Amino acid sequence: MPTEPNTPAKDRNYDPKMIKILTEHILPNCSEQGQHAFQKWWFDGEPITGFIQTNYTETDQDGNELTWEIKDGCQYVHIQPSEEALLDQWKNQLAQADLYGFRDTTLDSLQGFKWQEGRIPMKHVLHSFCEKKRNVTLYGPPGTGKTALACAIGREAKMQRHNPKLIRWHKFLSRMRTSVRSSEKEGQYDLLNQITKAPLLLIDELGMDRKQKASDFEAENLFEIISGRHTNHLPTLCTTNLTRDQIERLYGRSLTDRLYDQAGLILSFEKETNYRQAA
Repeated sequence: MPTEPNTPAKDRNYDPKMIKILTEHILPNCSEQGQHAFQKWWFDGEPITGFIQTNYTETDQDGNELTWEIKDGCQYVHIQPSEEALLDQWKNQLAQADLYGFRDTTLDSLQGFKWQEGRIPMKHVLHSFCEKKRNVTLYGPPGTGKTALACAIGREAKMQRHNPKLIRWHKFLSRMRTSVRSSEKEGQYDLLNQITKAPLLLIDELGMDRKQKASDFEAENLFEIISGRHTNHLPTLCTTNLTRDQIERLYGRSLTDRLYDQAGLILSFEKETNYRQAA
């Protein structure tokens, strides 16, 4: 809220809703010093600098969380989706990636699985990915639970408001190729840019072990993503049937070194039960 020298705030034409929120919700949360600063601004027109100590939060009719804040004499509102909205957004991502069957998969629901013989707790993987910003690679045979764990981590990250992006690699490539054939160059660039700059990225089913070498199109796009994310210290979680040597053979040494950065976390599922066959 900008101030004019020597013009009391009470004499200016401010939005009544804003003043109501300020006086009824934000001001009561201020310290005594903050309330005194408000009075000086309201009656004497003296500028306010960061007098609010506590934000005021409310929920709108759509279930979104609105946080009101006064800073440097100006009013801000931050809108955060509700937990229900976050869950709907995550389910939509799963549907787009053809992984909707994992919509109810959580870390708690996977507690019965004994991956890595219990040596690496799932919460540790989540913390490494979301908080420490480390790359995570889950590799091993099909049906051993890699995608289930990735989806559970993605869901938890979403509910913690880390804003993850989930893609299934072969489906993402199909979308990219469609953009090329339809001459939607701008759409292709935007799609690649969104993936490269996502705060957290989960790539499911990276590569195919039956291929001897990736196509130039696949290798170039994957390198663009992994290299861009590595440069900007953005973490990537991948599930794959491939070993590091196989990934290097398919995509090259430069990409592999960036994906398997020294700070990265690598989990092998090679000795795990094939839960898909067991079911």
